[in-house]
Amino acid sequence: MAETAHLARWWHLNDDGRMQCDLCPRDCKLHEGQRGACFVRQRVGNEMVLTTYGRFDESPPEIVVELTDTGYNVKTVLVKTM
Repeated sequence: MAETAHLARWWHLNDDGRMQCDLCPRDCKLHEGQRGACFVRQRVGNEMVLTTYGRFDESPPEIVVELTDTGYNVKTVLVKTM
């Protein structure tokens, strides 16, 4: 686990071995090494870690939530400036 990674909460292991994040409505289901749609939470072994904890970035991901006829549509938009 990297120095900047901190243990996350609000997740559980599914019967199929994937780790499910319970923090947002996306319910990401992760295999080893995968990151969630937010790019902040990552599965490392049998732990969920926060890879950006304590880091500052001038351009964090922007999360856009749209209300549609069938429910909510959540998008993550990465904006990078150089």
